Amino acid sequence: MMEKITSTDKNIILFHFTKLGDLVWLTSVFPLIKSYDRNIKITLVTATEYCDIVKDNNYIDKFILYKKNFLIPNGL
Repeated sequence: MMEKITSTDKNIILFHFTKLGDLVWLTSVFPLIKSYDRNIKITLVTATEYCDIVKDNNYIDKFILYKKNFLIPNGL
């Protein structure tokens, strides 16, 4: 069942399609976002290989994981 989103919900989705170092830099933004409004829900879209690195980050409310190179034919 899909979650109902109301006009008062505050959601941010952040996409990470690059390398590990960029993800480390990106995570430094999460506390700043939450300090602005602790009710903001942060969703991170990242590759499954990086899940272990960020899975315990208390600032991330939801993950959407993808298999790396999923858009590239034959995984080139």
